[in-house]
Amino acid sequence: MKLPSILIFILLSFSLNKTFAQEKVKLVKANSPKVAIKDGWEGKTKYWNHLIKSQFPIVYHLAKNCKKRQVTFYTDVDSISMNVEGESNYQFKVLLNKSDTCTVILTTKNHQYVRLNNNQNKTDTLPFELNKNKQIIIKGSINNSPKMNFCFDLGARLVYVIGRNFDKLNKLTLDGIMEDESVTGLSTEKTSSNNSLQLGNLNIYNMPICYIDEAGFLENGGALIGYNVFQNKILEIDFDNKLLLIHNELPGKNNTYSQIEFKQTTGGLYVPITISNGKKVSKGWYFFDTGADNALSFDSRFAKKENLNNTMKVIGKAGIASSENRIVDAEILEVPEVTIASYKLKNVPTLLANESNAESAFEDGVIGIGLQSRFNFIIDYPNGKMYIKPSKYFNDSFKKKDKITTNFIIGLSLTLGLLLAAFLVYKKSKKLAQLK
Repeated sequence: MKLPSILIFILLSFSLNKTFAQEKVKLVKANSPKVAIKDGWEGKTKYWNHLIKSQFPIVYHLAKNCKKRQVTFYTDVDSISMNVEGESNYQFKVLLNKSDTCTVILTTKNHQYVRLNNNQNKTDTLPFELNKNKQIIIKGSINNSPKMNFCFDLGARLVYVIGRNFDKLNKLTLDGIMEDESVTGLSTEKTSSNNSLQLGNLNIYNMPICYIDEAGFLENGGALIGYNVFQNKILEIDFDNKLLLIHNELPGKNNTYSQIEFKQTTGGLYVPITISNGKKVSKGWYFFDTGADNALSFDSRFAKKENLNNTMKVIGKAGIASSENRIVDAEILEVPEVTIASYKLKNVPTLLANESNAESAFEDGVIGIGLQSRFNFIIDYPNGKMYIKPSKYFNDSFKKKDKITTNFIIGLSLTLGLLLAAFLVYKKSKKLAQLK
């Protein structure tokens, strides 16, 4: 029997209404604007963005290159969990203080890349220089403002603009708040949710930026560019030619490199390193931090677990600017042998603090640019693989290159927080002191 068209319409409407009723937007309650996230196997964050009732929607960027996993969003009184995968948005609502309803989107969608001259090249090349603090410096701009210096720091998870009135100079619309951890402890910073970033021939859209209204960074102010910009790209760091290459596809020359796996977290990536004190071999996962100017650092928990204390030559003393606004004593050790892939380096100066300052539960130490620059790297973010080969600096003497002294060394920090007034510049928050 053929149903009348009006009846078909009624039945269809009933079916759609039933479907929409089953797919109600989930509601989470909150009494405080502060929220946290547990992303996959990682621990719950100690800091995250704030709920801003005037912002619609509130978009939080999750790691883009991680595989399928469960993410849990926490308020002070409630939580919501969901299974997430790449290139997707996950929307829900938060009822704040029983009166304000905030629309929240957790996104794993990558930023949009557009080439300014519309060419079809699969690689974009950015020259860089190493400044006196051994920071990788590239030129770029934000929101088509005048060019400025960007510090390339894969130990940072976001783009930061730092400098007096640099929000106005870079046309930032400050519409959010986030908490971050620096050498002064937790600090609350202003954020801008939607910006464009120009690097060479690339224009990158939908970029969140944290703004820090402090002088002293890169002398006249500048920006810090974190790993989140490149999560769907293949990133090559060529120290031989001082080039940063952004690939869409794995370059064919990777077969001349050695391959290693890496672990990706919301804070950055970790690589496997083996060390020997002459009697014992110890394997660990080390935070890959281009913003740290020393060669290598051990976390105190790792040293204790591996019984490394008092087993290597002490060549100096150091001080680390901790995240609790104090100085932590440390020793500079000479590690007889460090192995990455199959490459061995001898007598590597390594920092060991007398207490743990690790960001992740499995963090055994930090590999800084003093050691990184002895290699050329290809980082395949989408597939979690890294390719390395020795650079022309591989056989350089650490003592000659890094000028290790036995004096007390003030740790400078370069990451995601306020500049510590006692120091001229900060160089890696929560992370380890830099050796000069």
